[in-house]
Amino acid sequence: MAESMHAGDVLFGSNQVGAANMKWDVNAGRLLFRGGTTVQAYIDTDGSIKAGGGHIKISDNAHILFSVSGANRGLTWYTGSTFATECGYIDVSTAYLMTINTGSAALAGWQDFRIDNRSSAGGGSTRTPLYIDAEDKEFRVYPGDTAAQLICGGSINAGLHLVATGIVKVGSGTADPSGVSDGSLFYRSDLGELIVRKGGAWKVVFTSP
Repeated sequence: MAESMHAGDVLFGSNQVGAANMKWDVNAGRLLFRGGTTVQAYIDTDGSIKAGGGHIKISDNAHILFSVSGANRGLTWYTGSTFATECGYIDVSTAYLMTINTGSAALAGWQDFRIDNRSSAGGGSTRTPLYIDAEDKEFRVYPGDTAAQLICGGSINAGLHLVATGIVKVGSGTADPSGVSDGSLFYRSDLGELIVRKGGAWKVVFTSP
């Protein structure tokens, strides 16, 4: 393939479409890794490796750096080696918003998300301290190795103690709620009463003066 070359440029391999090659670009001072004449990655003038049109950089201190663009996909996972079906990604916008997506339109249903850790650096047993159940629409915290101690969904279920350092506000309204279990708290704003569900009935805990 016809390509403009400058004095000092060196081409390793064929620059035909569908052929992998390397080019030393003397003017840019870069070693280019290409498919045909399309640059896929290069070694920059400082020795760092860059890819993705220069938006991904591997530095000398083992950092992988991403330059955020308008439609950025920092990390994307696919279901197979053909990269045909996206199954999840981490996206960071120019407004510093990070999105972790564990599914795509091509996958049936929502996908769960979890954070695992292991008992040793080389592996060992696995536990999941944080879990998002997409089907049940719940966020769960597992401080131990068994049942979740904090579940946030349509309600918050704390298996141990719920401690608040600020204000705790209960639901309020002008009529007693129905279909709730014993131990529920509610504030009757029309009566100024804090009530609790006990024995299948509402009992007054406190009446405001």
